[in-house]
Amino acid sequence: SASPTTGGAITVKLLSSRPDSSNVPVLLREFQGCMVTSDWELCHLLMASEEITGLPREAQKLYHAGRELLEGQTIRGLLGFAEHQLPAKFAVHVVVDEDQLQGDLP
Repeated sequence: SASPTTGGAITVKLLSSRPDSSNVPVLLREFQGCMVTSDWELCHLLMASEEITGLPREAQKLYHAGRELLEGQTIRGLLGFAEHQLPAKFAVHVVVDEDQLQGDLP
């Protein structure tokens, strides 16, 4: 589905849990010409993360402050702030299910 254009602009700092990742965070401000906003949901973030990391979205789980981002949940809903209180950026930990990943590899 197309990324929402409503909501406030927000930067997502993607941090990978993979041992072979460079551990350099990726700052995600826009994706495919769309600004990242507080109305983005898990599916939109996974789509961007898959493109950036090259890892299938089925093998990824996204967490912020120890809480998993759930299907249908917006960034605003995850952070629990009103629109005007949202931070300019927040960190998301990308946790990869290595077992799932092995199943996807030829």
